[in-house]
Amino acid sequence: MVQAEYYDTCASSALDNTSGNSGGELRTDDVDIVAIADGYAITDMQPGEYVEYSLTVQTSGLFDISFAVQPHAANAASLALSLDGSVLGTVDIAANDSAAFGEYTLNGVYLSDGAQVIRVTMTGEGAAIGLDSIAFNYTDNIVYTPENAVLGMGIGINLGNTLDAFPNEGDWAPAAQEYYFKAYKDAGFRHVRIPATWDDHTADTAPYAVNAARMDRTEQIVDWALAQGYFVILNAHHEHWLKENYGNQTYRDRFDAIWQQIAERFKNKSARLMFEILNEPNGMTVADVDDLNPRILDIIRETNPTRLVVFSGNGYTPVDALLAAAIPNDDYLIGNFHSYDPWQFGGQCVRSWGTEQDYTDLENIYKRANTWSEQHDIPVMVNEFGAAHYDFTAPQNVCNQQARLAYLGAHATFAIQYGFGASVWDDGGSFEVYKRGENSWREAKDVLVAPNP
Repeated sequence: MVQAEYYDTCASSALDNTSGNSGGELRTDDVDIVAIADGYAITDMQPGEYVEYSLTVQTSGLFDISFAVQPHAANAASLALSLDGSVLGTVDIAANDSAAFGEYTLNGVYLSDGAQVIRVTMTGEGAAIGLDSIAFNYTDNIVYTPENAVLGMGIGINLGNTLDAFPNEGDWAPAAQEYYFKAYKDAGFRHVRIPATWDDHTADTAPYAVNAARMDRTEQIVDWALAQGYFVILNAHHEHWLKENYGNQTYRDRFDAIWQQIAERFKNKSARLMFEILNEPNGMTVADVDDLNPRILDIIRETNPTRLVVFSGNGYTPVDALLAAAIPNDDYLIGNFHSYDPWQFGGQCVRSWGTEQDYTDLENIYKRANTWSEQHDIPVMVNEFGAAHYDFTAPQNVCNQQARLAYLGAHATFAIQYGFGASVWDDGGSFEVYKRGENSWREAKDVLVAPNP
């Protein structure tokens, strides 16, 4: 809880439009402060006046923020909460002639971790109100079990070809914008996966520092996603340098250093953020992946002892690869596989899909993963599935739209039926689901989110 009268001491930390402290209490600047029964409060807060408070947030997440306010007797007002010039939310204060302080709550406000300065501004027309205190109630879970998280993930979406593009974000698809993540939530998606490629932003020599601007940008995008209240997955994606040269000790050391820095930077994020060790380790053997997974997991656990971690097998991570992979000894794991099966339809658009046998073959993939999940008591997600509009390597090959919708709907239905989380691949191109520039959706959106509870 923050007592209103203890706002920051900088000259710009408060604005009082009326000259002179009306009560002369506690502080000597112009902000009107009066004694009340249990201490002090700001009084006669007029439209446009504000106070600022320096906070250190231990763990990022969603907060319910309550203001103890004395309303104006005749006029309604509101308080706006802002951070770095952006309004986080506004709470309305109805007129009330009782003169008593009441609680007015702003729900679901996301605050990032670390030091920050919030501003509380009174808005309205002519009302004058009092402000006694501000209470911050953390509403995120501190820890999620893998089972509860996967059940809450439902059907989600990938922010593909964005941070995973190389060498730079924006080279393959439009750069991420904050409104994308609100659009995902409004559409009904329950989680978002943020693929990220680190190679071009990491030094080639020890200590293999990740570029600060790249880390800052990644954190900004992760915060945008977490602010919407859903689960978020951050990974290492197109790291071909490692996948094709896993026997190189220097490369392994470099990848270890990347994960040390990711884990350290994001260790105080909401438990809704998950880490995925490595996307599609194509070129690596089963033994390579069995060496990689526990080593990176140990690095993550040094700073993130209970954060959920997603692991998979080798290659393009079909279900067979998950079944063949060694399982690290850890209580916060989620198994993962990818499915565009059959690729001749899902990626190349050179065959049809939709027969009874097609549905059976697809469901059998989910059945096999479910059997593995039950045997090992580890929940499963499919963090890539999809069907292209056309083969981007041969654009003349176009997939039938009705077959695409049926295929995507089948994936979503099977995922929910078997209790898996599943993230449709959206790259802003041949696999587009969300039209980023237009902030609108293709037809697939409705069939994808329909099974979500």
